[in-house]
Amino acid sequence: MRSEEMLSMVYSSLRFAESGGLLADYLRRFPETAPRDIQLGIVNGQEALRHLLQKQEPVFVSSTREWLRSHGLFNAPSAQLCKLTLRMPMFALLFKYLLYLFGIFFIIRFLHQLKPEPEDASGKMQVDGIGFLRQQILTLVFLVFVIVLGEPFLAQDSKKVENTAKWRFPVMQSAVTDDVESIMETKITQITILALVLFFLVQVCIYALCLVKLKEIKKEDAHSRLKLRLLDNEENLFDSGLYLGLGGTVLSLVMLALGIVKPGLMAAYSSTLFGIIFVSALKIFHVRPYRRKLIVENETERA
Repeated sequence: MRSEEMLSMVYSSLRFAESGGLLADYLRRFPETAPRDIQLGIVNGQEALRHLLQKQEPVFVSSTREWLRSHGLFNAPSAQLCKLTLRMPMFALLFKYLLYLFGIFFIIRFLHQLKPEPEDASGKMQVDGIGFLRQQILTLVFLVFVIVLGEPFLAQDSKKVENTAKWRFPVMQSAVTDDVESIMETKITQITILALVLFFLVQVCIYALCLVKLKEIKKEDAHSRLKLRLLDNEENLFDSGLYLGLGGTVLSLVMLALGIVKPGLMAAYSSTLFGIIFVSALKIFHVRPYRRKLIVENETERA
């Protein structure tokens, strides 16, 4: 944007805005998108510009939404939804995620109906209701990824919260201590928190899927020897949390090295840590006691 246009836009914004400090803060925080957003606020009126400056958040412009509005297919619903979102933002956000949830669930149900039924003995051993429960958990897993990948500003590191604790060695002042300080100083950013929450929720969903599979084996009408073999067959599934944890760590380190997204070393190593914790809890508190019970039942049946 040229300086003349920028000057006129700033002057118009000062006429509409309640505080020039809010305008200066917005221009300083979002130098790339601030001219476009402020111009959009001026076009939509004084209240729109004041709301933009009070929120101190960038405006997300969807190309799909703009295409629908240009063809007149979404003008009336878009205006009503915008008014509803402005009055009740939390309700609108909840309604949006509920639509995501039902949409993903119906897609998973549709794909499940397309899957052919097994004609061997494994099809007769399936427990009623377990498949539906598994679909619900898969829906929650995909919902987490849709929220993280679909929200445009979650991965933006606009606000940084730095840890105030710093390690200093007053006796040794050299280049080595400077390097140690830079390593020991930990920065917790918004992307790091987002990655931690994502890795934790994925591990929780995998943990729930493994519990559902274990419950399915328990409910099957079979003798203990067959259940032991089925339990051994699902060993890779029970270890999947550890595999995904290692994969998350490697992916985070690769993205950190390439500079695509910088989640931080804390988030990278926490992925493997979460995998170790959840897999250990699954095997120690669920799989191991049930395996011991089956071993005792098998020996009793032989005797």
